[in-house]
Amino acid sequence: MSTSSNMKHSVGIWFFSWGFALMLFGTHSSCKNPNSEWEFYREIQLMDVGISGIEYEEETDVFWVSDGDNNRLLRIDRNGEIVEEVDVFRRPMHLSYRDGILYVAEFGADRAVFVSGEDRIAIPLPQHPDSPAGVDVKGDRMAVSDFYGHRIILISDHQDRTFGREGTGPGEFNHPTQVRFFGERLYVADAYNNRIQVFNEENDQVLSLGEEEGIKGVIGLFVDEEYIIATDFENHRILLYSREGELKQILEGRLQNPTSVIRNGNELFAGNHGSQSIVVFKRR
Repeated sequence: MSTSSNMKHSVGIWFFSWGFALMLFGTHSSCKNPNSEWEFYREIQLMDVGISGIEYEEETDVFWVSDGDNNRLLRIDRNGEIVEEVDVFRRPMHLSYRDGILYVAEFGADRAVFVSGEDRIAIPLPQHPDSPAGVDVKGDRMAVSDFYGHRIILISDHQDRTFGREGTGPGEFNHPTQVRFFGERLYVADAYNNRIQVFNEENDQVLSLGEEEGIKGVIGLFVDEEYIIATDFENHRILLYSREGELKQILEGRLQNPTSVIRNGNELFAGNHGSQSIVVFKRR
């Protein structure tokens, strides 16, 4: 079997077969240059939680975690204790927390939903996705990644549309996972093409990252005013790039099949599917 086929099989196991056991390697912490600003701080161990996505609710200092293995959403404190469980989902994947509302890509139900208080409301989409893996919202814009459809579904007050198809060229995808808005740009984790694609408002590719670093399975993605951060599922790494695409740091060692990542100030949180934990890095 080719290297590409092996990678696709391994990452595919995480998406399609739940409750599996991974062989875990390595327990030491390392942070590779060019600029080692971030270092391992602690690991929050969870019990029987197959982490797919993670978001941080700053106002209450808790995490939202999608547990795709057990078809549920969890609110978890910094000690790893479950403070709330919502078990009405079918394989929830990546999350987006915006203005007090949690958006969920429900992979097993072919829909995106939002959670606000007791409300669980399906979001009308202009096209029916085939297993959505990611969702994000910015203002009047929403993006949903259509995993099997190899495309992005966009919703706005002005126009609803889709773009992308299966392939390896600019604007083409091989099973897109997480999507993130920042500024006027849309960032897409193009999982099996092993890259991050960045698009302007006209859906033209303006940047592509990850090919030179040998990523195998871009599953999770986070973007803020300073960084583009991606998880490398097969290589057990997190890569931090500048917004211009310059590699700044590679984190590895305590990571075992990371699926999601978020940053809050001087803390970085990684959802570790392999070790069922949240790994915390701090800035020096």
